[in-house]
Amino acid sequence: MQSGLRILFFIWFLHTAISVKSQNNIQTFQVAFQSAKLIHHTKKFAFGSNGYSLFLDAKISVQTNGNKAWQQYYGYPRYGINLVFHDLGKPSILLGNAIGIYPFFDFGFL
Repeated sequence: MQSGLRILFFIWFLHTAISVKSQNNIQTFQVAFQSAKLIHHTKKFAFGSNGYSLFLDAKISVQTNGNKAWQQYYGYPRYGINLVFHDLGKPSILLGNAIGIYPFFDFGFL
């Protein structure tokens, strides 16, 4: 768990250190941390869960400025990349960890 978390943190830190330019920068960086508890919701659960699940979510995004017609048409959406690390809790032998990276578009409603 520790090595995966360290790798994600290093990737996030490296990208932020490289891309910070000035106060007029339109890039945003967000980090979210969550915790959850797995509960038995059915008799089909074959194991007892202990401890808490931990979720780390790091998002790097860029706000469009309307230079292209599609950006204006869709209300200046944001796009970027999301890095996630999930420690799914104990027993970790059964549940394991999840690591992901995926691109996204964030379209606003108003």
